[in-house]
Amino acid sequence: MGHRVASWPETRMCAAVASPTNLALIVNLRSFEHLEEVLIRIATKCPGVAVTERRLVLRQVKVYGRLVDESGRCVEVIPPDPWAAEPGATTG
Repeated sequence: MGHRVASWPETRMCAAVASPTNLALIVNLRSFEHLEEVLIRIATKCPGVAVTERRLVLRQVKVYGRLVDESGRCVEVIPPDPWAAEPGATTG
């Protein structure tokens, strides 16, 4: 089931997790109606699967290292720096 959902174009992250809900899924959607389309696809293509929890992010400010405006267009790039110190962290 995870491989099938992972191949969908909307899927950004699909992971098997150790919990009662054994699959975590993050999708990128065009609209609220698109969410319903994805839920219907899950119900029809993956019988026996139940969506137990869902959250809808109404607006993202930063996506994949890019600051975006209200239209979702990139206005600035902030590449992630995995070696940067945590804000407020002390050294030594």
